[in-house]
Amino acid sequence: MVRSISPVIMANLREAQFRHAQYYRDVSADIGGIYAQGRENVSRSLDIFDRERPNLEAAFEFLTGVFPEEWSAALAQEAAVILISLVDGAANASNLRLRPRERIRWLESQRHAAQTARDMLAEARALGNLGVAYNQLGDARKAIAFFAQRRQVASKTGDKREEADDLINLGNAYLNIGNAKRAVEFFEQAIAFFRKTGERRKEGAALGNLGNAYFVLGDLHKAIDLHYQDLEIARETGDQLGECACLGNLGVAFMNLGHASKAIEVHNQELQIARKIGDRRGEGASLGNLGIAHKNLGDARKAIEFYEQQLKVVREIGDRSGEVNALFNSALALDKLGERALAIARAEAALKILDGIEHPNAAKVRALLADWRV
Repeated sequence: MVRSISPVIMANLREAQFRHAQYYRDVSADIGGIYAQGRENVSRSLDIFDRERPNLEAAFEFLTGVFPEEWSAALAQEAAVILISLVDGAANASNLRLRPRERIRWLESQRHAAQTARDMLAEARALGNLGVAYNQLGDARKAIAFFAQRRQVASKTGDKREEADDLINLGNAYLNIGNAKRAVEFFEQAIAFFRKTGERRKEGAALGNLGNAYFVLGDLHKAIDLHYQDLEIARETGDQLGECACLGNLGVAFMNLGHASKAIEVHNQELQIARKIGDRRGEGASLGNLGIAHKNLGDARKAIEFYEQQLKVVREIGDRSGEVNALFNSALALDKLGERALAIARAEAALKILDGIEHPNAAKVRALLADWRV
């Protein structure tokens, strides 16, 4: 015989679950506060996230199951507010620790909670972070759609900072679909705003992204100058994640100027920091960059070793953009070694992903495959 749980026991269980969720909301806030202090605190905050992750996930799962249809409207509202704070507090740590699809689930739940709580600022943050997550997955067009929704919601709140954050996000998304000139416009607006408000870390991020845009436009010396400005700010503010990204951008610029040895030096620094803070996406990017540098120095086999390491990392975290880079670059290296059949297989795998996200580089890969098959 199955016994039903008495209303009293159920009420006590719910109360205990709420207390647990409230406690881990505060733990999440502590994680975010420690991370924001930068430098060695980044690793410290990630250690806490790793240790408390099962409890944080349990609190998240409980809060996502609180619906007005089954609970009182007041309890559903309270759960929504707690969930918003839980996701916000662990935002930076979860970006480094959760796979993109897992993070998207957290952010979708936060967006739903924000709508339940009628918190437009929280909804705007969730939409913006969803756009970033899809951009990291290589789906820039979907990212742009989320950023457009975020701007629409943020404009109703009158919060200019929310709108300024979107300038960087939109710039990155347009850069990913090949529109560097439009990206420059967004980044320059963002830099002007963050200089006015004194938000140094965000100013640095915008400078670095502007450097990426000028790199695409072919002005490598201006790109390097902007990346060094970004690097100075990242080190000044203790932003190790930003420092890692900046070193990667610098290395790529040096490589394209023909300074392969300098590029390897910088990318090794990038890899060291990425592994230190557990930035798997950054680790994958630095491994790929080291592969390109060694290929340009004439060591295709060494390059392939790095591409294989990169491929393992990006597949583990679901980074489709990184997977395309690893597949395509390894195809080029394999072809250089005379292994055309393996090169074609790698390029075809890259093309399949590019076609799935309607990426402009798909035409380039398709044309190369046509030449190889002749």
